[in-house]
Amino acid sequence: MTTAHALLAEGMLVFTGLGTACCWWAEKVRTLGGLRDRIVLLGRGRRSFPKPALPTRATWWMVLMTLAMADLAQGEGGAVPGVLWGLILILAAPVSIGLERMLNGAQLRDGMALHRSLCMIAMGVCMLFLHCGPVAPQPASHHGGAGTAMVIPVLVVLGAYAAYSLRCGIQLAHGARRDSRGYAQGGEMACGAVALLCMLAMSGH
Repeated sequence: MTTAHALLAEGMLVFTGLGTACCWWAEKVRTLGGLRDRIVLLGRGRRSFPKPALPTRATWWMVLMTLAMADLAQGEGGAVPGVLWGLILILAAPVSIGLERMLNGAQLRDGMALHRSLCMIAMGVCMLFLHCGPVAPQPASHHGGAGTAMVIPVLVVLGAYAAYSLRCGIQLAHGARRDSRGYAQGGEMACGAVALLCMLAMSGH
């Protein structure tokens, strides 16, 4: 592993960890805000309340991505093959959306659940690309055709992730949510994007 590759791996891990911390804070602010609203309504004499949002375990999905990045940063000494991590992240994405809908109803409360799901898919696809793509070590007899064929799906996934990130960023910038939760969500998106850039840059080293 070259010095540049090691630095990129550490950066990927650090920014994924920071994104996890931002996600945790955003969820904590939402929980405390729900309790605050109930206390205010109670003080006004109200005895019935809307059903509160149940915990979505959003932070756990970020922890899963952080574990994958930590293992990937170990290089050949990782405990789990990179291909398996990629498949785990891709399969976990629809599960996270399904749980969000099951816990909080058919209507997602904000776009972060879908954004987090797309981030897992993007990271999973990039991990597969790193280990199976044209830049991955290949036997001498392998001509890399399968790896080259992965470039198009990688670009499609990254394009979808970038487009939805831009949409969420615009909503956060121009929406009413300019509080600590909104800033934490923006931080989560930014950290995820930087971590993905570090992962992509690793393919060239």
